[in-house]
Amino acid sequence: MTPFGSLIAEFAAATGLELAADERDSCTLVSDRLALTLQYCPDSDEVALFAPVAESDDDAPIPVAVLRKALALAYDGRGTRGAFLGLLGDGLVLSLHLPFEGLDVATLAVRVTAFADAAEAVAAELVAVAVAPPEAAGESSAIAPASDLLRV
Repeated sequence: MTPFGSLIAEFAAATGLELAADERDSCTLVSDRLALTLQYCPDSDEVALFAPVAESDDDAPIPVAVLRKALALAYDGRGTRGAFLGLLGDGLVLSLHLPFEGLDVATLAVRVTAFADAAEAVAAELVAVAVAPPEAAGESSAIAPASDLLRV
């Protein structure tokens, strides 16, 4: 068993969760509202936490208003509670990297809980924008041309 696998086994025993690291040093916690993945990154000796917070429909991409809200939330990290928000495929993913060295079960539990709370809060804010009519948000359905965005 790898050191990450051992940490996850201890975490599972301490929390009562049925959780184990797979052969890629990864595991996923799934709840009604969230799928949170923990992945060991050997190149940086970090544990990456990530969770999808917005996904596109099969028929339509993520609305511009949702992308604008995501940028606003990510602007200084306060809206994401210090986590990173980015595109992955056709969706938005919240992520956070933790140094593996010195990471113990208690610290991991606190960080996973805080990250899950942040991911749920970000997802809720993005859903609120997605279901609001475009007129309510004052948004157009298209992003302005670059020349309009760069005007000083």
